[in-house]
Order: sequence, then C-alpha cells, then structure tokens
Amino acid sequence: MSTEVQSKIANALFQLQVINQKLYALTEAKKGIGPSIGREAIGGLGGALAETLFKTAKAGNLGYSLAKKMARHGQSQQIAAQKASLEYEFKQIVEGLLPTLCEVSIHRPSLSLRENGQLLTRRLKRIAAFVNIETKISRAIQFLQSLQQEKLMMNQDIPEVLESGEPGYSEAHTLLRRLEGALRKLIEESLLRLSSSWWTTRIPEDVRENAERRKEKDDKQWPWATGADLHPIHYVDFPDYVKIIRRKDNWREAFSRIFHDEELISSKLRELEPIRNAIAHSRPMPKNGLIRLRINTKDILALLLPKTPREPPESDRK
Repeated sequence: MSTEVQSKIANALFQLQVINQKLYALTEAKKGIGPSIGREAIGGLGGALAETLFKTAKAGNLGYSLAKKMARHGQSQQIAAQKASLEYEFKQIVEGLLPTLCEVSIHRPSLSLRENGQLLTRRLKRIAAFVNIETKISRAIQFLQSLQQEKLMMNQDIPEVLESGEPGYSEAHTLLRRLEGALRKLIEESLLRLSSSWWTTRIPEDVRENAERRKEKDDKQWPWATGADLHPIHYVDFPDYVKIIRRKDNWREAFSRIFHDEELISSKLRELEPIRNAIAHSRPMPKNGLIRLRINTKDILALLLPKTPREPPESDRK
C-alpha cells in the first residue's frame, strides 16, 4: 500500500484522538467543581440583589434560584456549542477520509477483482450515522486502529496481485468455507436435538469460553458489522470441531451414526488444519495441500450432506 494512504489513515486517527481528548476534557469540566461554584456565586449575587431591591428574604431566595438556573442554562448552551464544533471537525475528517478508503482493499484470500473498498467506506458511514458524538469518535478510532493492523492494498494493484498469486487459493478458500459452514450447521442442529441449552451443556468448556472471548473481541472491534448476530459456534477454532465431535456423550448420542469411525474423521480434520491455517493467514499452502483439501473435503461432505437419490437405469423406468 502507498505511504500516502498510510499517512492519511494515521493522520485521521491522530485528529480523532485529539477530538476525543477535547471531548473528554469538556465532559470532565462539566462535572467539575468550578462550574458548580460559578453557579453558586451567580445565584448568590442574584439573591442578594433581589433581596436588596424588594426588601424580603423570599425575593432573595427567588432571585437566587432564577440566577442559578440562568447560569446553568448558559453553561449548557456553551457546552452544546463546543460539542457542535467538535462534531463539525469529526464530519470534516470523515469526508476527507472516504475517498482514500474507496481506493484500498483489505488483502484477504477471498479478495476478488470486485475489491472490498466499498465495505470500508460503508463501515465508516455507519459510524458517522450514530447520534451520540462520543460513540462516533470512539467507534471511528477503533475502526482506524483495526485498519492499521490489516494488510491493505491499492485497488488498482488487485489484478496484478491476483494474477501473480499462488494458484488454487481461491478454490481452497471456497472449499474450506463450505466445509466449515457444513460442520457448524451439523454440530448446531445435532446437539440442539439433544438439548436446547446445547451450547453450555454440550460444548467443552475451554472451546466455549475461547469462542465467546473471540466473539466479544470481534463485536468490540467491529460493532457496526453483522457479527453481533452470529452464534458463538461461528467463532470456534478449526481444531475445536474434533473436540466437540469426539466428546464422549456427543459422539455416542449424535455423531457416531454420521461419521462411524472417530479416528478417521479426526485424522482427516487434523490433516486439514495446517492447510486451513495457511489459507487464513495468506501463507503458502503445504505441499500437495490443495489435493489433500479436495479429497478430505469431498469425503467429509459426503457424510454430512444429504445424498441425492440416484436415478434408476432407463430400462427400470420403462
């Protein structure tokens, strides 16, 4: 990615952090003792003046209350005006960054010529649509910090990168996505038949806690994405499928009738683990990785997916 894009993202992040500091100072000032003392002082002056003019303590009390209320209203208006100014600064930063995000994509194994720059701009626009300025600032900072951890690339370079990339990556990614989707669906549907609270009663404790921790981290980092609606089963690690399937009660009551041989299914999934990790982290696949992925995926899916009835020979259909 060009240093110019990196610089723009870093500069926008810095500006947002400055605004966030101003916002924090504004909030603390509102809660501080200074404004309270100021309102008391103005209220005291108003009360003294009213008592002097109208010669009654009642008038003095009323003058104190009115003066203090006016002071509070003035302070609120001042804070609102300062917040509006910070909101305008935030809007300018967003509008300046959107064209830059349109030009880049996150480099992932699933990257295609269609790029994913529009996804980045949509996320930033969703953040800008929040009502609360504090929420906008904190979410935008999280978003840009996460972008700095991603491998970004210019959209104009995508065709060249795809052309020079390792053959088979796209196919491997598709096969793995299909396999993991089928495994998650099988686990959820099979265990749900045994217990409505299957996630807490049928998933090994370490697997469950790690998945929930990853989901919580993901929800905080990308709170505007759809991940918040996903079940934690979508956050289990690849080796966790073996742990869930081979848990004694799960195997006995749900999975033995599907896989038949627990050592065989375990070995096939474990053989796929280094291939899956290579694809997930954009590393070169192990030797013959794509071939092994094709074979093992085909074998496992043949057990998971409903079999289509074979059409009888033409002679039998007469």
